[in-house]
Amino acid sequence: MAVYIFLLAVLLFLVSFRLKFKRLEFENRSTYVYPGYWLGVILVILIAGLRDGGGVDYFSYVRIYETLGTDFYTSEKLEKGFYYLNSVSKLFGLGAEFVIFVSFLITFFLISLTIKRYSSSHPLSFLIMFSNEIVFLFQNVIRQGVAVAFCFYSLKFILERKFWLFFFTVTIATLFHKSALIFYPTYLLVIRLSRLLVLGGYFLSLYFLYD
Repeated sequence: MAVYIFLLAVLLFLVSFRLKFKRLEFENRSTYVYPGYWLGVILVILIAGLRDGGGVDYFSYVRIYETLGTDFYTSEKLEKGFYYLNSVSKLFGLGAEFVIFVSFLITFFLISLTIKRYSSSHPLSFLIMFSNEIVFLFQNVIRQGVAVAFCFYSLKFILERKFWLFFFTVTIATLFHKSALIFYPTYLLVIRLSRLLVLGGYFLSLYFLYD
């Protein structure tokens, strides 16, 4: 736990640091850049993604990898996206650790990308993720985490009124966990979304996509 507290402190420092410069086309307006943002995100991905044995379901996913093709559940009931990710890893002898790392990389990257685009306070958004143990949740329910991340990212296409990109992104989510199917109606239900609602929709989706 001490490692994650230190990791959070470093992450908050990196995502808080910003540089200000004048926009050439609008001399009276300023733009902020966050040079440490992605460095902090990469740090979290490396430490949390490369963990050894962390998470309640860690060894369940190791078992899925080891019994791939020989167990009825992994062959017939496992979502195709996660099944093929395991298949590729097994084909090249990369191990279950590779599957777990790639899954966390996808999850945290898509969430961080959306936070960077829509959150008015990057440190607060990450603080909420850690304080509510959402990061640890993604280490336990790996498939659901990937599905949540894709659904969260798809909110971008609702805002931009790009239905087919929204549909495609949520479809990818269903390839990792079938519960993402309930996210399809979101496009029709949501008419106007503010940045606050985008982030709020993400945190609410955790409760619906997690089983």
